[in-house]
Amino acid sequence: MAEAITHLLTHPRHATALATAARAWARKNLDATAMTTQHINLYHRLLETRCVE
Repeated sequence: MAEAITHLLTHPRHATALATAARAWARKNLDATAMTTQHINLYHRLLETRCVE
């Protein structure tokens, strides 16, 4: 882990690219609508599994 941190500290363009990608992923996957949809889908799958048994 120390090597990875050192790499990012010595390669700021790479660090910036990773941060940009992480921010985009978070905006896409962690907003309220996406989280609600994911939870509803999870509950549906769980209910379908229980109802089949």
